[in-house]
Amino acid sequence: MTNLSAGSGPLTSKFWIIGDSYGDSEKLADAPFVGKSGMDLRKKLKVAGIDERHIHFDNVVNFQPPKNNFSWFSSDSEGREILGLGVRELRERIKEFKPHLVFCVGLPPLTHVMQKGSPLKKWRGHVFWNEELGVKCMCSYHPSSYIKQRFVKKDTKTDEH
Repeated sequence: MTNLSAGSGPLTSKFWIIGDSYGDSEKLADAPFVGKSGMDLRKKLKVAGIDERHIHFDNVVNFQPPKNNFSWFSSDSEGREILGLGVRELRERIKEFKPHLVFCVGLPPLTHVMQKGSPLKKWRGHVFWNEELGVKCMCSYHPSSYIKQRFVKKDTKTDEH
């Protein structure tokens, strides 16, 4: 069917960053957060003094949907199967390795992995406990949102100060 890899970076990391799915660059590298958005995220981590070598990067699904459209996973029978498998595997990894904090970037990891409803803005910036997984979680917009969407830039302007 497909290769659903276990992300990149040490699984024993205390800090995990979870995105949605592969884009073109991620598909080629078979690793999450290596494209333009990932480079932007890594630059922000470095500015914040966070060493990316101590982070585990993962996705809800380490697979690229057709046309980079995440909604394919819920609208296509093969997509639903891949999504279900990806979510189960990721949740099992989280339960097994128990990071101190899972940082969800974008709505898909928040809804599919942490089982919190939208809108993302409601949860953004808050730390919450996921009883089933036994981990603390936070969420924010996906790095691509900072590049593509003006409302996110306006909403996050105070984050940079």
